[in-house]
Amino acid sequence: MHEAQAGKTLGHARDEAAGREVFRWLRILFWCNMIAIPASAVLYGERFDAVTYPLSWLGNPLTVNGLSNQRGMLVFDANLLLSAVVCLRLSRLSWKANGCLRRRGMAVLFLVAGVGSAVAMAPCATHDPIHRLGAGLMTTSLWLLELCLLWETRRYAHGIWFYLAVVMNHLFLYVYAALFFAHRPLQNLAQKGAFFGLLCNLYLPAQAALARASQETAEAELTLELGRR
Repeated sequence: MHEAQAGKTLGHARDEAAGREVFRWLRILFWCNMIAIPASAVLYGERFDAVTYPLSWLGNPLTVNGLSNQRGMLVFDANLLLSAVVCLRLSRLSWKANGCLRRRGMAVLFLVAGVGSAVAMAPCATHDPIHRLGAGLMTTSLWLLELCLLWETRRYAHGIWFYLAVVMNHLFLYVYAALFFAHRPLQNLAQKGAFFGLLCNLYLPAQAALARASQETAEAELTLELGRR
């Protein structure tokens, strides 16, 4: 019986270690985008109008009025490249974790997100179809990954603030989708809320799962210690 409990404790410890690794990389993905995108907007060759300009314009070599945007484009593309590397790393970690079909599916989605992020580095001003393809692959994959993470952590997350954040972030995403397909003027403003909301919905479930894994490991270690006594 002690051996079975020890095996369970070891399993919890391994899951917690794997969860910490995934969370660490998701945190890198989250903060890189949270810092780099506003930074590239600040470095944009002219005043970047968040209401009317889409995020894609940050990756163009020239501004709307023809001014140089080399610094802003460099930061924007560097963030996309780093995001691609992080997603590929997460794909590898997910593929190795537990071996279940759902985790393998998440690994494929992280791989597609990484490829899409790299392809999206193509400037929309000169290679718009390629940029749209990459951005579409990246955002769709991240959205599906967000749903997978929310499903996995549905039993772990507690507290009104967690659920409020998830609902608000989804609201931004669906409002943007509606405005985009309706070709409304505020679609580019809603795009920012939708994108950052998507990142938050990747970050929050991973943090909840990590906290739950730590709690289960502590409980299993305590049970094992009491059993030995």
